[in-house]
Amino acid sequence: MFPGFEPQRHAAGSLLDQMVNTSNSPDANSIVGRKIKQDIATYSDDVDISINRTQLDKDVLPWEVKPSSAAEPFSDPPENASPDGLENHDFETDAEAEMSTRGQIATYLTEISARQHRTHAFLVFLTDTNVRFLRVDQTGIFGLEIIQLSHELLTSCLAILPCLGYY
Repeated sequence: MFPGFEPQRHAAGSLLDQMVNTSNSPDANSIVGRKIKQDIATYSDDVDISINRTQLDKDVLPWEVKPSSAAEPFSDPPENASPDGLENHDFETDAEAEMSTRGQIATYLTEISARQHRTHAFLVFLTDTNVRFLRVDQTGIFGLEIIQLSHELLTSCLAILPCLGYY
């Protein structure tokens, strides 16, 4: 996945009880013919992953990981954009890689929302240099502005997700 980044177990009771590399393990409960698997799943400590690593019905925080920011699914406006510039900015790009990434994200979040009784869900989109937090509910997807990646920043952001009600 990423050199030097491997999901791991953390202290019990934290959001990151079990971060599991699920990139090569389709969910056994996927619709026949579909092999749904996000890159990283986050489970509570009591979820048994010995038989099925990908369990979308129990994933509290899915991750989509891309090795390059070239597959970033959204386009932020320039920092100094005028109100008219913001109004006319197209957040979704038309490039094939970006559309494919948006499709993957939509599939994961749709499956998770269909299998769990939630009003909303979060997803972490991670590249080699950036992180973006997405929130989905019945009205659509809300994406935060892209954040330049640092270990300290990512850790701080993940620490506040329980306060936002990730369940």
